[in-house]
Parts: sequence; C-alpha cells; structure tokens
Amino acid sequence: MEKKLPIYKMTINDSDESGVSFVALVDSPAINRNWMAFNSESFEGEKISFDYDETLSTERGKLFAKKAIEYGATVYIISARDSKDSMLSTAKELGIPENMVYATGSNGNKITKIKELGINKHYDNNSDVISHLGIIGQKFNFFNFKVQSEERRIITGALMVADLPIYRYNESIGEFYVTFDKPTIEKIVQKFFKYGNTSNVNKMHNPNMQIDGVYMFESFIIDSERGIKVPDGFDGITEGSWFGSYKIDNEDVWQNFIKTGEFKGFSVEGLFDMEIQNKSIEQEIVDIIDEISQL
Repeated sequence: MEKKLPIYKMTINDSDESGVSFVALVDSPAINRNWMAFNSESFEGEKISFDYDETLSTERGKLFAKKAIEYGATVYIISARDSKDSMLSTAKELGIPENMVYATGSNGNKITKIKELGINKHYDNNSDVISHLGIIGQKFNFFNFKVQSEERRIITGALMVADLPIYRYNESIGEFYVTFDKPTIEKIVQKFFKYGNTSNVNKMHNPNMQIDGVYMFESFIIDSERGIKVPDGFDGITEGSWFGSYKIDNEDVWQNFIKTGEFKGFSVEGLFDMEIQNKSIEQEIVDIIDEISQL
C-alpha cells in the first residue's frame, strides 16, 4: 500500500489580501491533474484498458496508467482509431507492449475487443461506450470549460471544485494535496467580486501575459438548496463548486487559443492559508475521490 500524502484545507481571511485575484486560461486545469486516489489492492492482477483520445492522451490519463502498471495491473490501449501508429509513442513511454495496443476502427468494435480480452475495467470519455460496458466501464471525467456559444464567444466551466484534492509539490513540504470546501469557495467568490477581479485574466499564470478583452459576466456556486444545479455536460461536479462564464472579445485569444483547443480550462490564482487535516477528514476526502471516480 502506498503512503498517503498529506492533505491541506485551503482557507482565506476576510481582512487581508487572500483570495483569488486572477483567473488563468490554461492548457490543463489544475482540477484535472493528479486528483485520483491510487490503491495497490485495486490494481494488482487486474486487466485494465484505456481509450486514447482525451483519456490516455492526457497527462492525467498517463499518470493513472503508470500507477496502475506500478501496482501490478496489465494495461491495454483500446481505441476506436483506424490505426495504432500514433498511439505507439505513448505506449512506449508507459512501457505498454505494442501487441497490447489496439485500433479497432469503431466504438462497436472497441466494445467487442474489451469483452474479448476479458478486461476488468475500461476507462473512456465516451458515455455511450461506458453505458454498453456496464460495470466494466469507467467514465474518464474532465473539468474543462466548454464553448457555450461560438457566435457570442462564450466559454463556461468550473473554476473551483469543492472538496476535490488537487496534487501539489514544493521543496519544503514535498508532495501533498490541497482542497477547498464549500464555505471557503463562497468566501473566495464574494471577495473576487467585491474587489472587481472579473477582468483579471492571464495566459498560463504568466503575470506578463495579462489578457485584455476577456471578462467574466456570469458566476454561480452549485447549491441544491437554492436550486442551482450542475450544468448539463459537466459530470462529477460537487456541491459548492464555482462556475463561471467568460466573454471573449479578444480576437487573438478566440481564434488562436480557444477555437484551436490550446486552452482547455480555467485555473485560479491567489493567496491562501493552509490547514493540515486530521486522519478522519483525510479518509473522508479519499472516499469523496472514490465516489467521483465511479461517476
């Protein structure tokens, strides 16, 4: 069993400069990275397969496959692509033999191959494939923003996901997770608007690459008691998560970064305090991860 990483709850203070000051447009949102809990007993002796596009082609997918192999699983790549040639570099990087990489040509053939190989769990971003696989299928969730309207140039997505452990590393602490709970997110959002930060946007957290002509015009926190539900198409978003919509008036950003798919999501930045969590809360958070991973 691998050691559990420490988990820190992030907080802010009403009387200082803590909180979210900028939102970055990024190629890989922090809430997509390294959030899944790994358990060696879940992988040992299992046959696990991954779809390629938007699954094993992502850094999060590669990390997951690497951990699965490390903990004793036999890992396959099974895609609906017509050729496996472009997938082989990833297979080589992960140590997956070429004869365990399949390009089936269609989702129907992919489903057949998964069953034929006796796969115990298949990870895929295609909901139809998951539905046809039953308990074998595992949805590979993402928290990227979506282009809500090309004509109006609107993008919408989650800026912060409540209770979702986010992997971090620094030299003083080492590896650890951070989380934001629902009350903290509510305070963050209130301070964000109080200090007029809706136009504070940059590229890739680079302070020298601030963007004009991109601004938030809509914001809401998922709250079932107030009737504020998760938007369609955003699976795995928890109660208390923060959503926002941005208008893109900047022609360069729209044409060369949003339409091309180079920027895929939001990533918040600011100042926060950290509180170490005790073991009972740590276990509760791990349970949350397991619950999300089953969606």
